[in-house]
Amino acid sequence: AIAGVAAGVSAGVIGGPYTFLMGTYGFGGLLAGVFAPMGRAASAGAFIAVNTFALLAARRILDRGLLIEVFAASLLSILIPASFLKRFSARPSGDRAVQGETYKSLLKNKIGGVSLALRDVADTTRKVNERLSGMVSGDLSSVYHTAADRVCRRCKNRSVCWQLKYTDTCNVLNDALGVLRRGEELEPGAFPAYFSKSCLRLPELSVQMNLLFQEYTARESMRRKVSQVRGVVTDQFEGMALMIDAMGRDLDELATQDGTTAGKVREYLQSLNVFPDLVTCTVDGGANMTLEVTIPTYKLSRLDLTELTVSLSDICGRDFDLPACKNRTDCAATVMTFTEKAVYTVKWGATQLGSSGSRLCGDSYSYVDGRGGRVNVILSDGMGSGGAAAVDSTMTSELLARLIEAGVSLDASLKLVNSALLVKSGDESLATIDITGIDLYTGRAEFYKAGAAPTFLRKSGKGGYVESSSLPVGILGGVNFEKNAVTLRDGDVIVMVSDGAVAGGCEWLASDLEHYEGDDPKELSEQLAGEARRRRTDGHEDDITVIVLMLEKGI
Repeated sequence: AIAGVAAGVSAGVIGGPYTFLMGTYGFGGLLAGVFAPMGRAASAGAFIAVNTFALLAARRILDRGLLIEVFAASLLSILIPASFLKRFSARPSGDRAVQGETYKSLLKNKIGGVSLALRDVADTTRKVNERLSGMVSGDLSSVYHTAADRVCRRCKNRSVCWQLKYTDTCNVLNDALGVLRRGEELEPGAFPAYFSKSCLRLPELSVQMNLLFQEYTARESMRRKVSQVRGVVTDQFEGMALMIDAMGRDLDELATQDGTTAGKVREYLQSLNVFPDLVTCTVDGGANMTLEVTIPTYKLSRLDLTELTVSLSDICGRDFDLPACKNRTDCAATVMTFTEKAVYTVKWGATQLGSSGSRLCGDSYSYVDGRGGRVNVILSDGMGSGGAAAVDSTMTSELLARLIEAGVSLDASLKLVNSALLVKSGDESLATIDITGIDLYTGRAEFYKAGAAPTFLRKSGKGGYVESSSLPVGILGGVNFEKNAVTLRDGDVIVMVSDGAVAGGCEWLASDLEHYEGDDPKELSEQLAGEARRRRTDGHEDDITVIVLMLEKGI
């Protein structure tokens, strides 16, 4: 097709009696490209037909030289071995491999440098914060000392109050500070009678102490807020450093490229008249293959994804799941990601019971199907119940879900979410985090907790639970996950609960889980949530959330 168009342009440039060949060869080349997916014979046949018709229309059919050229060139294009043509388009694989390793090394060093710099900033910020937090910005007694300096220096009885009766005067003013700390306005009548009689400037002293106490509390409040902001900044820098560290580890464990298989996939798609912009085939450290294909978005509707998945599975020798499709609006393209089918699948169900005094549940959960063979379930319990708790828990679970979906590590996600809660508003924000991550290739389950309730397990038919003593997020900076892990098998069950479900104890829930004989996660979650509410006998109510995960062998 390219040769035909090039020959047509050449004929037009040369001119003379054969100028008409510019259209003949050019159109023949374009039509040959249309028939290319049907094979080289069909492509050459289209070129011959167009040129024969053109010569006939131009009354040059007797020009045997032109006909011989057309037939000879078309026959030659069919007879040339495909392997010979590929030599001109193929790039040396060795150079590409060397370049790939070079880029990987450079990028890894760059990531390491950025991570180290961010960690240094976080450490410096933390040290400064600790030093400044330990410094006394001003003793509360400075309130009455400053007031006395402003008022008493002009009083003729100053020597009596601050020399002869120094201890009595200090005790009276300390008691006055107690009135201010209770949030009350200091009036002259709040002072003892004997002091009121001896103090010549009592009204003025009262006014000054009220003003200075307000200044003191405003200054201390600002100091605490600045300290909190420094803590938030520290968490954010630490979170970014952890995130970049995880990127470096991912790069270090980066899957090897399988160029041969990618080439086969590209050829197959081209045979479907789908010309991909990019095809990458990678194999990770666990020998699991991932195939990414970028095609024009308008071509997606012409593909049967089920049939395509089966065909690519045969080509690659792997059993793929249906692809995850993500549109790229910047270039009107769609990225299809095919991952190998995992060994296990997860059935899950959840039940929530809000406290009777509120229409909103203070618990929130998210299920993140993290493609690549890992499932993460997030449960967050906001402080208290109702609207405020719902905002905190929803914000926590949704932020975590977004970060995990984007590939951010859990430790980095915790730092970033904690800093977000600390600066969300002037009110106190507090939420627990409970994450269960399951590797569907190995069955390994990991539990990440920050102030969360126990997680219950039924492994090999035996019930038990995993506890933690970590702090919730949003209460202070530097919070960390408490982590546990266990390897599960087909039929094992995980139950995640909020605090309201274990107010009546933990042993009954482990026992009920162990003796459950069904296989419906929704049914089990409803049963456990109802029993948790029934067992609460302390006169208080709390939101109850129960999430059940059942591990099964994949089909």
